[in-house]
Amino acid sequence: MTRENDAANALDFEPVLNYRVSEAIYEQIRNKIINGELKPNDRLPSERKLIEIFRRSRPTIREALRMLESAGLIEIIPGSGGAVVQEISAATVTQPLGNMILLKRIRLLELYEFRIINETAYVQWTAERRTEGDIKKMQNILKQMHTLKGDWETLLRYDSEFHKTIAECSRNEMAKIIYNVITKPVRDIMYAKMGELTLKQQEFHKNQLMADHDCILDAIINQDVDKVKELMIDHLNHFKHLIEDE
Repeated sequence: MTRENDAANALDFEPVLNYRVSEAIYEQIRNKIINGELKPNDRLPSERKLIEIFRRSRPTIREALRMLESAGLIEIIPGSGGAVVQEISAATVTQPLGNMILLKRIRLLELYEFRIINETAYVQWTAERRTEGDIKKMQNILKQMHTLKGDWETLLRYDSEFHKTIAECSRNEMAKIIYNVITKPVRDIMYAKMGELTLKQQEFHKNQLMADHDCILDAIINQDVDKVKELMIDHLNHFKHLIEDE
């Protein structure tokens, strides 16, 4: 018996009989990755072997593999006849979350509610735990933001980087992971909303965003925990105002 056959038998996949076949195959393989039966760098059985295991056509198997790759769970290697399991990371969660927001399965108000609880917590931890190196990093980000004129895409990347750095400087791994998950959906929403505004409105929101960031950083530098929470609430309420027509 070949090594591939040993691996296939050990995984104990089941033939798929339900209607949405590619999704059912996707779920079986996904579950084995999530529960650790399939580990990072493990190779899945070849397409030929998967066709035998699931008793389904090549197009169905390929569709399931594309779904797994889109979810960041595997990498399909051209010419190898198989796919390799990837390390599960925040990026694995980010894309499905972004899709859920785009499909309106997560309302923008719900995203705001989540942010108002979590970001106010970890900005306080950052105020308590920040180092001189942390301060310099945040100062450099804001310095770059102040030099931008009309480049919304770059401005919002720096905005995301500022919030991400606050999460990292909280010295709380959950805060870091959570912000990595929501950072791209939040940035995409902001960019889309800014595109709907007049130039005058855009300039107002840019100035408000910059003023908020400057004040938040001052409170972090001064380790004023109560003030930085108040400032973050105000800042996120500006985000709410931008999306409140949803």
